[in-house]
Parts: sequence; C-alpha cells; structure tokens
Amino acid sequence: MSQFATQKSITNILEKAHEKGKTIGLITGCFDILHIGHVKMFQFAASKADLLVVGVEHDETIKRAKGENRPINIYEHRLHILAELRSIAHVFLNDEVYDYGSKAAEQVHQSILRKISPDFVMTHPTKDVTLIQKRKQLAEMGIKLIEFKNSDNLSSSKLLDKIIRLENLN
Repeated sequence: MSQFATQKSITNILEKAHEKGKTIGLITGCFDILHIGHVKMFQFAASKADLLVVGVEHDETIKRAKGENRPINIYEHRLHILAELRSIAHVFLNDEVYDYGSKAAEQVHQSILRKISPDFVMTHPTKDVTLIQKRKQLAEMGIKLIEFKNSDNLSSSKLLDKIIRLENLN
C-alpha cells in the first residue's frame, strides 16, 4: 500500500530515498476514473524506478480543464484509490489550482519537479496537452522524460461518455 504525503513531506521522504541511491519516477494527472490504461502505465513506470510517486490534480484544476461535471471522484477519493495500488510508493495532492497550458501550470510543475527531484517523469504522449512544453522544461532541468505508449486508447473521459450513452439508452 502506498503512503499519502503532502508536497512538503514528500520532499523529506524523497531526499532520504535519493541519499540511499533510490531512483524516483513521477507521474501527475487527474486519475478521475481509474482504468486498465492507468494501471499499465503505473506498472511500467514502477518497473523503471525504485519508487513511483504519483501527483493528483486538484478538483478545481480538473474542473477548469474538463468541464463543470468533472471530476467525478473528489481528490480525497482519488488519492485513497491510488494509494491502494502496490506499484505506487507515494501519492500526493497537487493542491495548486491552475489552467492547463498556462504559465502558472508551468511554474507549479517546475516547483513540484524541484521538490521531488525525480529521475524521470512518465507521460502518455497522445493525452498530454502540454507535451512540448514538458519536454523542454524537463530537458532544461536534466530530468528524463519517458513516454508511455499504450495501444488500448482508453481514457476516463471516453469511459464517462460511454456510461452516459448507455444511461441514455435506458
């Protein structure tokens, strides 16, 4: 089982891990409706690091990016669900609120990267709307970017759309 951490406490935990020579992978995102694509990505990332750390976006950030009806699951629930996955060592809430692709988003992610100091960041290239910005930022910081290419073509938004269509049939 993973451990919950605040951004402040995660820094101390991961500094000690770095001192012991542990490699750290980082994934951040919404993770609103967990599906097999998420699980495969977590497993893949965990196979590349000693510790996989997952940051969960704040509800308001998701609402701004995906609409008023999102997220389906509040961040407390998403954190708890992710903490139960054995491939994840630590989960934390990204409690800063911002608009995807904004200067504020870039600054928030840069702050997280400085605090966590991961060896790599994992992303899904077809679902990451800030991929170009992220590549540049990570290169400047000397952090490796690993792109997880999953052929399942799943997303929480697609699952939600399917549920709504099925509900409308009844």
